[in-house]
Amino acid sequence: MRPTVRSSLAALLATAVAATVAVFATGQPATAGWQSVNLPRLSWAYLDSTSPKAKFVDATVPPPVGTIADQAGKPHTYRSYFTFDLSSLKGQVVHSSYLYTYEDHVTDCTKAATVELWRTAPVRDNTSWKNPPNELERLFAVQVGSGSWSCPSYLGREMVDQLNAAIVRRDKTITFEYRVAAAQEADVHLGRTIQAPTLSSTSNHPPTVSNPRLRYPDRPCGTPQKPSPARASDALTVDTADADGDYVSLTFATWPIDHPEQRKERGIAYDNVDLSEYADGTVVAWQAHGYDYTDYGAWSKTCYVRIDKQGPATPPVVASKLYPTGAVATGGQGIKGRFRLDAAGEANVAAFVWRDWQGLSGLVDAHQGRAVMEYTPTRSGPQSLSIQSIDTAGNYGATTEYRFWVAATAPEATIDVAGVGLPSKITLYGSAATFGYQVQGGSETRIPNPSGTGATGQIVFPATGYVKTFLRSYNAAGKLLGEKSVDVEVSDAPDVSSAEFNLERDALAGETGTFTFKPRSTGVVGYAYDFGNGEQRIAAGADGVATLHWTADPPGWTYLTVRSIGPGGALSQENYYQFNVIDPKPQIWAQELQTTTRTDAPGKPLELRLSSQMTDVTGFVYTFNGGAEQTVTGPWYGTVVSVTPRLGDNTVVAQALLPGGGRSPAATFTWQPYEAPLIATDPSPGAMGHPVTVKLTSIRPDAKEFHYSVNWAPSQTMAAAADGTASFTYIPSDSTTLSIRATSVAADGTESPERSFYTNLRLTNVEVYSSYSEYWTSGGLGVPGTVTFRTEYVPETVEYVYTLNAGPEIVAPAVSDGFGTTVTIVPDRTGLNVLVVRGRTAAGELSYPQEFRFQVGTLPFVASTEFPNGVWSGAVGVEGHFTASGGMEGVTSFDFAFDDAQPVTVPVDAQGRATTTYTPATGGVHRLTVIGHTAAGTATEIRYYDILVNS
Repeated sequence: MRPTVRSSLAALLATAVAATVAVFATGQPATAGWQSVNLPRLSWAYLDSTSPKAKFVDATVPPPVGTIADQAGKPHTYRSYFTFDLSSLKGQVVHSSYLYTYEDHVTDCTKAATVELWRTAPVRDNTSWKNPPNELERLFAVQVGSGSWSCPSYLGREMVDQLNAAIVRRDKTITFEYRVAAAQEADVHLGRTIQAPTLSSTSNHPPTVSNPRLRYPDRPCGTPQKPSPARASDALTVDTADADGDYVSLTFATWPIDHPEQRKERGIAYDNVDLSEYADGTVVAWQAHGYDYTDYGAWSKTCYVRIDKQGPATPPVVASKLYPTGAVATGGQGIKGRFRLDAAGEANVAAFVWRDWQGLSGLVDAHQGRAVMEYTPTRSGPQSLSIQSIDTAGNYGATTEYRFWVAATAPEATIDVAGVGLPSKITLYGSAATFGYQVQGGSETRIPNPSGTGATGQIVFPATGYVKTFLRSYNAAGKLLGEKSVDVEVSDAPDVSSAEFNLERDALAGETGTFTFKPRSTGVVGYAYDFGNGEQRIAAGADGVATLHWTADPPGWTYLTVRSIGPGGALSQENYYQFNVIDPKPQIWAQELQTTTRTDAPGKPLELRLSSQMTDVTGFVYTFNGGAEQTVTGPWYGTVVSVTPRLGDNTVVAQALLPGGGRSPAATFTWQPYEAPLIATDPSPGAMGHPVTVKLTSIRPDAKEFHYSVNWAPSQTMAAAADGTASFTYIPSDSTTLSIRATSVAADGTESPERSFYTNLRLTNVEVYSSYSEYWTSGGLGVPGTVTFRTEYVPETVEYVYTLNAGPEIVAPAVSDGFGTTVTIVPDRTGLNVLVVRGRTAAGELSYPQEFRFQVGTLPFVASTEFPNGVWSGAVGVEGHFTASGGMEGVTSFDFAFDDAQPVTVPVDAQGRATTTYTPATGGVHRLTVIGHTAAGTATEIRYYDILVNS
């Protein structure tokens, strides 16, 4: 029997080498809104040269390619076709696509073959070997077999362009053909089968735009014959949509209608498009399209606008019968008025916009340049409405400020809010015949006003919070005269009161009193209250009132929270009630006992402060360790007494003295002095680099030794003398502070608490203070100046030894008053000067030299006996002599200028001084200006000298 193609392929499949394939994603990663799929394969077919009039569709055999011999050795030439569904890509843009497959079986891997991939016309009913689909586009021709990386081989090709082209052509399917190149197709060694290929796709829906128009105000797209009016910057807009839900931004294109080559595109974040570049009256075409940050959508249809940059020039005319302009009060609060608006002959006015004094605004459409707006004033007195015309392009015109006066017709009211659901008293004031009031959402209550001054009624608030309440006045005929609204704060928190515990007085600890809880809502059956130590409850009487008995304790500010309990256990809002409870006993306090580093000790006087929270006390009485009672007078806020405690317990008992001879309850204060050893230094404080004697004194009587540490060094042990003391010497060298910790150890090995001792050490160096500085110039050559020497090492330092510019030593006595020793120096050069100073003790010990560097300028020195600088002196008509010197080397003359007079030049004498005279003609302040000059023409700095003449 003759073998069939199907049986030949089945046999070939049975002998094929199986291949396991890992498929990897290709192309770009999908982003938000992208669709990544493998496109459905609708069918596949192969053609066989031995069956020239047939095709084989969706056969369950590996797709064959090239020439393959059947079991009988007869060659069959095959081509395979695969059709994929593109309907899901309609309206999309493909960004990544790959068509890939693998060879399944190759007849001879030692032979090189060229496998081609074609895009073809669809496989049709009449498709056959003799009538194959047209080959439209060869997509690849790849060499496989010999020379390739692997055999069987991978066959793949990127398909983005092909799929996008198919979408543009509106193809619903795409068909691919696999074949061996025509020149090799008949070679039986080059036949192979492949796996069914996969076509992947990652795509995105571009955004769409529709309904192009203008907004604010709304205007249509416009046509060339009837363009919409547009401002210089206007709200062009379109509706956007994106099937993937992506955010869409817009790009607008504009161009003059008769110059499409001037098209300009701009992306904007908002609707406003700048059209200011176009002249007034220009017709501008525009389009918009969207961008979803992946693809641009199609452009909208073209719209047309005519540029209108001029708003209405004439302000509108405003009139009202009820509220005429002027200062005569008319109408009333809450009374609606009608205002007639007229464009005053301005063409193309489409609307009017208004704004009142409180910022409320509105827009009224115009008809033939006219409109009627309604406005209800909410307050009385002067009012103002700002009104503008708006043309069809949305341009705003000039403003009319319409001013009028509203009569005070609405009533005033006071409301004593009783709570929720309870009658609250409302009193309305005014001259109207009748008043009305109404809770928002409720019905109105009217009450007569026979007195013409006011009337009282009851109002019930249904809920807590701010409740809008309307107040109205009516005339005798029932016509509304005025209306206003007020927001009334309503709470159902219960009322809390107490005669004993309130903010008007301080209660005493231990005092007993009562609290009265009253309801501010209906159906109250009890109260939940909390003094800060947990909630408690008390039942209410039939009237909803409860009385709580309470004893004040402990002292301090007390905060009481109370809520009423309603039907079903519902709790009201909280009432926060506070008052102060004071302790009638005096307070006994010692500052020295409060520090973390204790400094007190037995035998060392200790200051105690006695005070009271009762402000009417006249003094205090106290006993110390059971001794005689002592009396001290002083204010309630504090009196200091001194006691000397003993080792062990010490007790002070104190009472405050009250007016009329009474006494407060007694307060007892017991403490134990600190039993750590005392630490003292000599001298105190010590000085860096000099011996300090440290003395340790045991508080406990049987000390045998001390453990101590200096500046956190390892602990050392020192034996105690028979008197319980020990001393050692320490020379501080590496720290400006001295820290000592010490304990005493008794004969039985018991160790005392540790005492910490801390003190700053004095520095022995000399500090120099002066207005001179190394960083700027001061004074001048020969001009006296001052420097101050100061040292912490006093009273040891008795004098200062200093030199200026390596000159002779000068000695100045040391002053230990804390202000230092001030000396006068006369610099002998300009520029850098160096002063060196040391302190010297009575024993002749010198401190380390301290160098002070400073810059000297060229300021001359000026002096006058009759008129010292800046001192009120002399008199009118008294001749003064003014002598200038110094400043810098080589000065040959000085210029003297008094007030605004011309300067007078005076040459210097042999001592480098120049003198001139001046007789003031008037009292008051006169100014002398002095400048020195060298022979080379160099000038000194300017010296200003103030002459203060007594009148």
